[in-house]
Amino acid sequence: MHAIAYPEVMAEGRTIQVRDVDPDLYEALVRMADERGLSLSAFLRLELARITDLRAARAAWRARRPEPIPGLTHESIVATIREARGPLPGDDE
Repeated sequence: MHAIAYPEVMAEGRTIQVRDVDPDLYEALVRMADERGLSLSAFLRLELARITDLRAARAAWRARRPEPIPGLTHESIVATIREARGPLPGDDE
């Protein structure tokens, strides 16, 4: 028997049914589950939890990104740097 950590909501588990799965995909999923010593259902539960965690992590990362500064462009940054450093040799040509 394999020890698997399930989310606490497993006590209130719901059933998901997926129809029209390509036979090659089904066989690949069964192989992946078997390689990990899991039933297909247990493997899919873990994969669904992993997908959900990834989406939550991406959403949290996006939420932390700073808002763009109005008017700040690549060109304005380059112009400010060039203005601050002064002319380079050959700029007066």
